Amino acid sequence: QIREMGRYAIMTMAEEQLKFEARLTVHDQRLDKAAYAFADLTKRVSSIEQKLTPGNVITEEQASQLSQAVKAIALELSKKSGRPEFGAVYGELYRRYGITGYKFLPANQFTTLSTGSTIGFKNLQICLVDRSDSIWLHLVPGF
Repeated sequence: QIREMGRYAIMTMAEEQLKFEARLTVHDQRLDKAAYAFADLTKRVSSIEQKLTPGNVITEEQASQLSQAVKAIALELSKKSGRPEFGAVYGELYRRYGITGYKFLPANQFTTLSTGSTIGFKNLQICLVDRSDSIWLHLVPGF
């Protein structure tokens, strides 16, 4: 009778062990799915943060330089057209870089813009060139 009880106890423990391992496998699978979902969400949030993080936009000094550049461009265009062109120039800047204000220009785009990038607008080629920590404008007719 003691042997029977021992066998029964061992069989019961073995069955419980099998059930436990089955539950553990299910939990492992759920955890793997959660890890993949977490990684995907982390990647998506990171992408959104990069677009929205204020630290990634131009500095106040760069914004001032850009504002002066836009002003010079707008004044030059206004002389030719006879009407204010500030809104049009800012609009082109916003459209080109996908921003809602010049202070939201991503810092890496300012570097690109200030090292010789061109913007075609109203038959002018506008080239901003960085020289000695200030931006110079080159307006080339006939673009």
